[in-house]
Amino acid sequence: RVLAATNRNLDEMVAEGHFRKDLFYRLNVVNVDIPPLRARPEDILPLAREFIGNTCRQYALDHKSLSAEAAETLTEHSWPGNVRELANAIERAVVMTGERSKIERDALPPTVRGTMAPSTEFDFNEIVPMADLERRYVLRVLERFDGNRTHTAKALGIGANTLWRKLKAWGVPPARISK
Repeated sequence: RVLAATNRNLDEMVAEGHFRKDLFYRLNVVNVDIPPLRARPEDILPLAREFIGNTCRQYALDHKSLSAEAAETLTEHSWPGNVRELANAIERAVVMTGERSKIERDALPPTVRGTMAPSTEFDFNEIVPMADLERRYVLRVLERFDGNRTHTAKALGIGANTLWRKLKAWGVPPARISK
Protein backbone atom coordinates (compact mmCIF):
# COMPACT_ATOMS: atom_id res chain seq x y z
CA ARG A 1 0.00 0.00 0.00
CA VAL A 2 1.10 3.52 -0.74
CA LEU A 3 0.02 6.66 1.04
CA ALA A 4 0.73 9.78 -1.02
CA ALA A 5 -0.04 13.43 -0.40
CA THR A 6 0.16 16.48 -2.61
CA ASN A 7 -1.09 20.03 -2.67
CA ARG A 8 -1.46 19.94 -6.46
CA ASN A 9 -4.46 19.08 -8.59
CA LEU A 10 -3.44 15.76 -10.13
CA ASP A 11 -6.49 15.64 -12.43
CA GLU A 12 -5.29 18.84 -14.12
CA MET A 13 -1.68 17.64 -14.19
CA VAL A 14 -2.74 14.41 -15.95
CA ALA A 15 -4.80 16.41 -18.48
CA GLU A 16 -1.81 18.70 -19.14
CA GLY A 17 0.54 15.73 -19.50
CA HIS A 18 2.63 16.63 -16.42
CA PHE A 19 1.71 13.49 -14.45
CA ARG A 20 1.55 9.91 -15.70
CA LYS A 21 -2.03 8.72 -16.18
CA ASP A 22 -1.24 5.12 -15.21
CA LEU A 23 0.40 6.23 -11.97
CA PHE A 24 -2.54 8.51 -11.20
CA TYR A 25 -4.98 5.60 -11.50
CA ARG A 26 -2.79 3.39 -9.32
CA LEU A 27 -2.66 6.03 -6.59
CA ASN A 28 -6.20 7.36 -6.81
CA VAL A 29 -7.98 4.67 -4.76
CA VAL A 30 -9.17 6.76 -1.81
CA ASN A 31 -8.94 10.49 -2.33
CA VAL A 32 -9.14 12.64 0.82
CA ASP A 33 -9.29 16.38 0.30
CA ILE A 34 -8.09 18.28 3.37
CA PRO A 35 -8.33 22.05 3.00
CA PRO A 36 -5.53 24.21 4.39
CA LEU A 37 -5.78 25.29 8.04
CA ARG A 38 -6.66 28.87 7.04
CA ALA A 39 -9.83 27.51 5.41
CA ARG A 40 -10.92 25.71 8.59
CA PRO A 41 -10.48 28.18 11.47
CA GLU A 42 -12.72 26.07 13.72
CA ASP A 43 -9.87 23.49 13.88
CA ILE A 44 -7.20 25.92 15.10
CA LEU A 45 -8.01 26.03 18.82
CA PRO A 46 -8.75 22.29 19.23
CA LEU A 47 -5.46 21.50 17.48
CA ALA A 48 -3.64 24.09 19.60
CA ARG A 49 -5.02 22.52 22.82
CA GLU A 50 -3.88 19.07 21.63
CA PHE A 51 -0.40 20.41 20.86
CA ILE A 52 -0.24 22.14 24.25
CA GLY A 53 -1.03 18.86 26.00
CA ASN A 54 1.53 16.94 23.94
CA THR A 55 4.25 19.54 24.53
CA CYS A 56 3.56 19.75 28.27
CA ARG A 57 3.87 15.96 28.50
CA GLN A 58 7.02 15.95 26.37
CA TYR A 59 8.73 18.54 28.60
CA ALA A 60 7.17 17.24 31.85
CA LEU A 61 5.40 20.56 32.50
CA ASP A 62 2.11 21.26 34.24
CA HIS A 63 -0.82 21.70 31.88
CA LYS A 64 -1.15 25.16 30.34
CA SER A 65 -4.08 26.97 28.75
CA LEU A 66 -4.39 29.80 26.24
CA SER A 67 -5.35 33.30 27.25
CA ALA A 68 -8.25 34.78 25.28
CA GLU A 69 -5.85 37.18 23.54
CA ALA A 70 -3.51 34.33 22.54
CA ALA A 71 -6.48 32.29 21.28
CA GLU A 72 -7.68 35.25 19.23
CA THR A 73 -4.21 35.74 17.77
CA LEU A 74 -4.04 32.08 16.76
CA THR A 75 -7.42 32.20 15.02
CA GLU A 76 -6.54 35.39 13.13
CA HIS A 77 -3.24 34.09 11.72
CA SER A 78 -3.35 32.79 8.12
CA TRP A 79 -1.15 29.71 8.83
CA PRO A 80 0.79 29.48 5.57
CA GLY A 81 2.76 26.60 7.12
CA ASN A 82 -0.47 24.80 8.00
CA VAL A 83 -0.66 22.39 10.96
CA ARG A 84 3.13 22.02 11.21
CA GLU A 85 3.50 25.80 11.70
CA LEU A 86 0.79 25.71 14.39
CA ALA A 87 2.51 22.82 16.20
CA ASN A 88 5.85 24.64 16.19
CA ALA A 89 4.25 27.90 17.35
CA ILE A 90 2.56 26.11 20.25
CA GLU A 91 5.74 24.30 21.26
CA ARG A 92 7.59 27.62 21.35
CA ALA A 93 4.76 29.25 23.33
CA VAL A 94 4.70 26.46 25.92
CA VAL A 95 8.47 26.65 26.40
CA MET A 96 8.46 30.48 26.55
CA THR A 97 5.63 30.46 29.12
CA GLY A 98 7.86 28.71 31.64
CA GLU A 99 6.15 27.99 34.95
CA ARG A 100 3.10 30.16 34.26
CA SER A 101 -0.13 28.25 33.68
CA LYS A 102 -1.54 30.53 30.98
CA ILE A 103 0.01 31.05 27.55
CA GLU A 104 -0.12 34.75 26.75
CA ARG A 105 0.08 36.37 23.32
CA ASP A 106 3.69 37.49 23.88
CA ALA A 107 4.81 33.84 24.09
CA LEU A 108 3.70 33.21 20.51
CA PRO A 109 6.26 33.58 17.70
CA PRO A 110 6.60 37.11 16.25
CA THR A 111 5.40 35.89 12.85
CA VAL A 112 2.13 34.78 14.44
CA ARG A 113 1.77 37.86 16.65
CA GLY A 114 2.43 40.20 13.71
CA THR A 115 -0.97 39.54 12.14
CA MET A 116 -2.86 41.16 15.00
CA ALA A 117 -2.73 44.89 15.63
CA PRO A 118 -0.93 45.62 18.92
CA SER A 119 -3.68 48.00 19.97
CA THR A 120 -6.65 46.63 21.89
CA GLU A 121 -8.90 49.08 20.03
CA PHE A 122 -10.80 48.00 16.95
CA ASP A 123 -9.71 49.38 13.61
CA PHE A 124 -12.93 50.81 12.26
CA ASN A 125 -11.35 51.17 8.82
CA GLU A 126 -11.12 47.38 8.64
CA ILE A 127 -14.22 45.69 7.24
CA VAL A 128 -14.86 42.44 9.11
CA PRO A 129 -17.93 40.21 9.37
CA MET A 130 -20.16 40.98 12.35
CA ALA A 131 -19.65 37.45 13.70
CA ASP A 132 -15.87 38.02 13.79
CA LEU A 133 -16.29 41.37 15.51
CA GLU A 134 -18.57 39.76 18.08
CA ARG A 135 -16.06 36.94 18.73
CA ARG A 136 -13.20 39.39 19.24
CA TYR A 137 -15.20 41.55 21.61
CA VAL A 138 -16.57 38.68 23.70
CA LEU A 139 -13.10 37.13 24.07
CA ARG A 140 -11.66 40.47 25.19
CA VAL A 141 -14.42 40.93 27.78
CA LEU A 142 -13.83 37.35 28.98
CA GLU A 143 -10.11 38.13 29.36
CA ARG A 144 -10.94 41.34 31.27
CA PHE A 145 -12.92 39.27 33.78
CA ASP A 146 -10.06 36.72 34.05
CA GLY A 147 -12.13 33.97 32.45
CA ASN A 148 -15.09 34.38 34.81
CA ARG A 149 -18.00 33.49 32.57
CA THR A 150 -20.74 34.62 34.94
CA HIS A 151 -19.32 38.13 35.18
CA THR A 152 -18.64 38.18 31.43
CA ALA A 153 -22.22 37.20 30.56
CA LYS A 154 -23.62 39.79 32.96
CA ALA A 155 -21.36 42.54 31.56
CA LEU A 156 -22.40 41.62 27.99
CA GLY A 157 -26.09 41.55 28.94
CA ILE A 158 -26.56 37.95 27.78
CA GLY A 159 -27.41 34.74 29.56
CA ALA A 160 -24.71 32.41 30.81
CA ASN A 161 -26.01 29.63 28.52
CA THR A 162 -25.80 31.94 25.50
CA LEU A 163 -22.18 32.78 26.38
CA TRP A 164 -21.42 29.09 26.91
CA ARG A 165 -22.81 28.21 23.44
CA LYS A 166 -20.85 31.00 21.75
CA LEU A 167 -17.57 30.00 23.44
CA LYS A 168 -18.14 26.34 22.59
CA ALA A 169 -18.76 27.24 18.92
CA TRP A 170 -15.52 29.28 18.89
CA GLY A 171 -13.51 26.38 20.35
CA VAL A 172 -12.86 28.00 23.74
CA PRO A 173 -12.35 25.20 26.29
CA PRO A 174 -14.84 24.89 29.16
CA ALA A 175 -13.99 26.65 32.39
CA ARG A 176 -12.02 24.45 34.75
CA ILE A 177 -13.38 24.00 38.25
CA SER A 178 -10.65 23.90 40.86
CA LYS A 179 -11.15 21.72 43.90
